[in-house]
Amino acid sequence: MSFHTPRLTSAAGNSIMINLDLGQNGIGDRGAAALGEALKLNTTLQKIDLSGNAIDVEGASEFSVA
Repeated sequence: MSFHTPRLTSAAGNSIMINLDLGQNGIGDRGAAALGEALKLNTTLQKIDLSGNAIDVEGASEFSVA
């Protein structure tokens, strides 16, 4: 699976996004890490749904640290 950086970058700088539903998208551990990195600058996101994405302990750890 490849990730499109422009989409992740737009999520980072989106000042009106408060909910993000990415459930059931097959993101996995690498995707969770990339998403966490992209969202570092987002200060408005209040809720994110990553259910059903095969994110294991490693991916969750990378997402939360990013």
